[in-house]
Amino acid sequence: MNTAQIICYLIYNIFQTIIICKYADIFLKGGNRRKWLKIGAGIAYYAVNSFGFLVFSSYALNIITNILPMFLYSLLYDDRLYKRVFYVLSVYSMGMILEDFLYIIFSFLFADFDLKIMVLFYVVFNLLFWGIYFVLKKIITNLSDADFRFKHLCPLLLVPICLIFFTQIFAASGFIINKFVIFGFMLGVSLLVFYCFYEIDKSYKSVYREYVLESENQYYKNQLDIIKAADVRASKLRHDYKNHMLALKSYILSDNKAESIRYIDEISGNTEFEKQIVNSKNIVIDSLLNYKLRDYKENNIKLDLNIIVPENLFVSAYDLNIILGNLTDNALTAVKKADKREISISIKYISSALFIRVGNTFDGRLLVKNNGLLTTKEDKINHGLGVDIIKEIIKKYDGEIDIVSEKNHFYNTIILHKK
Repeated sequence: MNTAQIICYLIYNIFQTIIICKYADIFLKGGNRRKWLKIGAGIAYYAVNSFGFLVFSSYALNIITNILPMFLYSLLYDDRLYKRVFYVLSVYSMGMILEDFLYIIFSFLFADFDLKIMVLFYVVFNLLFWGIYFVLKKIITNLSDADFRFKHLCPLLLVPICLIFFTQIFAASGFIINKFVIFGFMLGVSLLVFYCFYEIDKSYKSVYREYVLESENQYYKNQLDIIKAADVRASKLRHDYKNHMLALKSYILSDNKAESIRYIDEISGNTEFEKQIVNSKNIVIDSLLNYKLRDYKENNIKLDLNIIVPENLFVSAYDLNIILGNLTDNALTAVKKADKREISISIKYISSALFIRVGNTFDGRLLVKNNGLLTTKEDKINHGLGVDIIKEIIKKYDGEIDIVSEKNHFYNTIILHKK
């Protein structure tokens, strides 16, 4: 390459680097880092990638100087390893296939690949790469942001790897018409990968929604049973009220204070209907917590509840069930492994904002840090689905989350704002 071609490539690679970095924002989550850090990482990626292309003539070294910096850039995001790998392989193979596909077309159209044609090639490539970015952004941002099971994502990860391998084989082929057909096929396969990605997400979104709705039905049924039991006991009390008063009157008239007190205690014990653990008058919160915490005495758990909310909240029942249900499940799972079992739940509505704080004791062992949410659950894959949806709901309400772990106490605090 002469000086003019090198300058042309370096300019082209600036735009390509920007696009590749932008792809990370739609493939990966948790990238709210400082702007200067992303810029610095992007410059480092550009420098390594350009150096590798201009200095090394080996396909293998060029692949390394592309893939390795991309993977290092993905570390700026708090996402799972296999999703980083999927981002790197998918974007790299897609860019490489598009570049080779355009090269074949330009080879048909132009006999001499001079500087002007080279500039035109780079411009067309960047425009198409940008176009694919906007299409994928539209698709992926409509997804539920749910994590997928690794066994389902594995075949999708293999597709970009195979595309990279076969692209290099056919790039060495001398049959242009064959390369044209093959690269077109590979481009179609790449688009099929993202379609599969989309369909899997829809499936998980549907399954998780059904799970939440089924859980809601259980919560409301439990709350209805409590209300029915209270009504039956209250009816019995009203039915026997006259007889109880006559018996108590006879003890009082006979000046039998001890027997009067005993009888009052007996009435209280026999007629005291099953109390609700939570009675905030908000049906969603009461139903969920009364169901989740129903066995707290049997499990020797000490509860500290402070719930002050209106009957109707700006947060939808679906969203509230997901957030409060997941946090309560996490607390119950962790506290059962601890020697000292304590759970504290505070829910308050203050100044158009809902504050949810769930704390618990635990055995001091945290297994994973999942996208900013700490957990003690061993089922990292299934748990990841709920975690990601919680983060999406928090974002929906312009909310915030704060996680604190100190000694053997663990606290999740979530703030949701009314728009």
